[in-house]
Amino acid sequence: MRTVLVLASSLAAFIAARPAHAETPAPEPSPPRLWATGRVELLPAGAITSAPGTGTERAVDTATASAFSASIDYAPVHAFSIGLGARLIANVKPSTEASSGTQLDVLLRVTASSTVAPATRLFAVLAPGWSSLYVPYKLNPDLVGPRGAIIELSGGVARALGPQFAITFEAGYIHGFQGISGGGASAPLQDHYTRLAVGVSAALD
Repeated sequence: MRTVLVLASSLAAFIAARPAHAETPAPEPSPPRLWATGRVELLPAGAITSAPGTGTERAVDTATASAFSASIDYAPVHAFSIGLGARLIANVKPSTEASSGTQLDVLLRVTASSTVAPATRLFAVLAPGWSSLYVPYKLNPDLVGPRGAIIELSGGVARALGPQFAITFEAGYIHGFQGISGGGASAPLQDHYTRLAVGVSAALD
């Protein structure tokens, strides 16, 4: 019996002397992959280019325009996302005109980003798309447009407001390739804008 007690005491001392294993930390949750963003935009400068019947290209400055845009972006990996976006632009007109039009852009967005500080990342956007301009009147009812391809190049910074929300600031350029057509002929009528935007993003997953 004494031998059993000695062995039991030795085993207990051995177990007590062993260092306790540190608990394995729980894995961090993966960041959200699906985001929705709404933006308010200012288009402070731009130009409208056209080539009337003479074929000579003519450019006029645009009035300051404003826009609202929204997008849904999916990030298969942390630094890259693809998505769809739409923008509605108001007060599209030459700076000397009184009447204005409204423009609708539909965009395919490709975004690359890099984290530069905790909760802060820089991003760049390439967004080709399609644009239609709606004017208050038409000089010729047989004309179609202006409408056509556009491309947007933008960059900015996103600041996380927690795991599910972020605020974004962007600056960029929109280049249009629109035109009008009718009567078997077509002519360019394009607008180009610089843009500034502030937005709020929310995770959807």
